[in-house]
Amino acid sequence: MRIALRSVLIGDGGDAAAARAIHTGLTNAGVDVVVEGRDTGVPVTAIDAPAPPERNLPVDAHIQWCTPADLDPDVVAPVRVAKLCDAGTATGRDVAAMTAMDEVWVSSAAERSHVVGLGVPAERVVLVHDPVQVPSLVPDAPPGAHGDLLVALTPTADELANIIAAWTEVVPAEADATLLIAGDPGLRRAVVRVVQRVTGRTGELADTMVISERLHDGERLGLMGIAHAVISSDPRHAHECRALGVPHQDLAGDPAALASLFRHRVDTSIPADVRLDADAIAARVLERIGAHRPHGARGLDRGRVRVMVRADVLGADPRAAALRRLTMELLSQGRVDVAIEPGGAIRTTGRGDALPRALRWAAARPQHPDVLIGTDPCAGSAIDAAHRVAMVQWRFGGAPRAWIDALGDTVDELWVPTDDVRDGFLAAGAPDDRVTVVPLGCELDGTSPPRGRGGDRRSVLRLGWSGTLDWESGLDLVIAAYRTAVAAADPVSLVVAPVDGHTDDAVAAMLDALVADPSAGRVEMRAPAAGPGTAAVADCDVLVSVPRADATGAEIRGALARGIPVIAPDRGTATAFLGFDSPLSVAADTRELALDTVDGLAMAVRPRVHEVRVPALAERISGLMADRAVLGEAIDLGRRAAGERTWANSAAIAARRLQRVALVDTHQRR
Repeated sequence: MRIALRSVLIGDGGDAAAARAIHTGLTNAGVDVVVEGRDTGVPVTAIDAPAPPERNLPVDAHIQWCTPADLDPDVVAPVRVAKLCDAGTATGRDVAAMTAMDEVWVSSAAERSHVVGLGVPAERVVLVHDPVQVPSLVPDAPPGAHGDLLVALTPTADELANIIAAWTEVVPAEADATLLIAGDPGLRRAVVRVVQRVTGRTGELADTMVISERLHDGERLGLMGIAHAVISSDPRHAHECRALGVPHQDLAGDPAALASLFRHRVDTSIPADVRLDADAIAARVLERIGAHRPHGARGLDRGRVRVMVRADVLGADPRAAALRRLTMELLSQGRVDVAIEPGGAIRTTGRGDALPRALRWAAARPQHPDVLIGTDPCAGSAIDAAHRVAMVQWRFGGAPRAWIDALGDTVDELWVPTDDVRDGFLAAGAPDDRVTVVPLGCELDGTSPPRGRGGDRRSVLRLGWSGTLDWESGLDLVIAAYRTAVAAADPVSLVVAPVDGHTDDAVAAMLDALVADPSAGRVEMRAPAAGPGTAAVADCDVLVSVPRADATGAEIRGALARGIPVIAPDRGTATAFLGFDSPLSVAADTRELALDTVDGLAMAVRPRVHEVRVPALAERISGLMADRAVLGEAIDLGRRAAGERTWANSAAIAARRLQRVALVDTHQRR
């Protein structure tokens, strides 16, 4: 298993020491630990410096060891964990980031209660103690030390004065005891000044030793392990004492208790807390990560299918956007190993955008893929892959001849979004085992929540439409059907949400005429949007989507995710969400061109253009006007099936298919 650890690993702070301990514990357990991030400070000693970061390796899990304010919710890994330092400082502003994790680990029951009280689901907040790397060998006492060894670690100036004063006051100079004070460079001079001030230049005190240099973890824990007691105000040192079974005295406590410790020095040893040992915590970490491993996921130690995504995933068109979303889910689920074809330019949109960071990580990883995925069936590639896949996102229209001919030549398999599209490819002659349905997921493009049942909750039935004002979008068909089915007196309104893009003057004139006609049904115009989506029509009762060609169905997926039923020429959509037994009537358009013409060559790699019959569309609208109960049933159906339209589900289907075809190709190569 490979785990990424993002933490401060250098320095003598408690968080860095704990992170180093879990790094060691996981390594001892056979885990390949990838150091993803660290501070830029100077190492305490060379032994504390971790290996250089390895950012380009795939991982099975990602652990962030940080404060709540520093938690990054946008990391990409199959299992994402936040191990919080100072979880008690978390506020409501940190809840969204914590909720984005698979689990949030805290160090105490009090911290868990605080985080749960903020609103983080209780089942995600788990108590995982900070680990301590218990020394395997107990070192000898420092040369010259004798009797009871009392160790004071990194005292402040005031704490140092209290220690020397109590030591001088209650411990005779001839006592069989040694006080060892360890701290930063300069401590020796500070001790001399305090001793002179407390005892006078000729005063005597019991044996006192000073280590004025920073100790690495092994040296510090070794001294603590042989100490009669440890004196420190650092909570990390108190935690380490519990793991070692050594008494601890807090310098911030009662000065009388410090004097009592020096005076009596009775045996106050306590049993070591074995639960805090780094190896025990590492086992706990692996147990918690194992509980969240995706079902069926294989660890890196067993090997995963190597998938490379074509560089066109970085483009700006809707096909690239859908492939990016699928790529992100494949990266997150970890069922397959994902990289991106070299040569693409990754555009960063800001520090908070996880997508460019994740894709940059995938693009930088060298790989010899088992499977290559792209969006153009006719595009060749210099990448040598055993299996080549084209993700065809067109939802409507027939199968271009060029795509059928590409099977077995430039591509081995086509992924299509619906059974309806697959039927079209099979009818055109595509082999049955070369066309696979991988549905495209839904993603909301606004902040509106999914709608509840309510098709008849208001008097006006609102039909939504979104697209460019041109012939291919089918707006002229919607206008013609609306004029046929709806009059000014009918309680119906057509909501038009234009999308920036090409505009046909004839189609725009039809829309203007509809708006100006007093006898026609009502029309509501929305402000133009920058891209396809359903945010502008989220308050509508039905989305009407009848494009002639080039439709990827993004607006339909968004509508279904919101619980908005759809009128569309896709058989699956029309049957499942509006209860009709037959699809909208479609017929081949006369604009379909022969392949031997110049324009035909340009059209050869696009779906055939199809036309929705206006009377059939008008009949659908009239049917909704007559029976509003159908609309409420459609909303309920849509919401119940919403889980089947997520990108996570799409990626799971894709991963299963990739694992299957890679296995077949491997056997064939053998």
